[in-house]
Amino acid sequence: KVKIRGAYSGNNSPVSAVPPVIQVQDNKTFSYQLVATDADGDSLNFRWGKVQEFFVAGGTGNTDNFTMPTGMTLSTSGLLSWDVRDSVLCSGCSQNDVNDVDDLWVAVIMVEDLDSSGNVKSYIPIDFFFKIASASNDPPEFTKFPTGTRTVSVGNTKTIKIKSTDDSGVAPTITVLNPPSDNSSIWDNTTSTSGGETTFTITFTPDSSMAGNTYVINIRSTDNDNMTKDQSFSIQVSAVANADPT
Repeated sequence: KVKIRGAYSGNNSPVSAVPPVIQVQDNKTFSYQLVATDADGDSLNFRWGKVQEFFVAGGTGNTDNFTMPTGMTLSTSGLLSWDVRDSVLCSGCSQNDVNDVDDLWVAVIMVEDLDSSGNVKSYIPIDFFFKIASASNDPPEFTKFPTGTRTVSVGNTKTIKIKSTDDSGVAPTITVLNPPSDNSSIWDNTTSTSGGETTFTITFTPDSSMAGNTYVINIRSTDNDNMTKDQSFSIQVSAVANADPT
């Protein structure tokens, strides 16, 4: 939904990104923080998508929220929580069945930007799958990860470091799923390992075509058994020349 004219003329819609499939360790409590950013600095609201918004051709019909997986909750700030412990889910739920590991569960969500009175200015859809994974393999952990929205000016270079470890003692592999550019002079990354910890270093030097844009970057850490941990951060590109302090 984008307002072309009227009170919200010129409004920028929110920006978000999610991996297409997020792994969930079976028989555990799971949480995932959705990340979105808005070039205008508007307040953001996360809500479940409706049946007519995601599943009905033409966008008409059932106005109910879609039926989320049993026990999954979503906060207005974008925190997804899901308790998939056998003691919590109903008897016979497929999450409880070892033969149903690898089941896929869909989530559909709207991200809204709000005016000062809480009215919705615009909204964007995000949809993705949760994949139930082995209960015996803990995912890697991020030991260093950027918080908040990082700002970088056109022509300047922002360096971002991310670190991850795994309880196996083997350093995991860190990858970026959706870099804002495939030009290595704009976006590049290097990896090093030491003592079972992986350090992933990003350098981002946006060009003038990116001025005013915002991005949500999905980062994935993968252990030797292909269990993954996903986390995201946001970047805003400023047209104002302003180098970082040294």
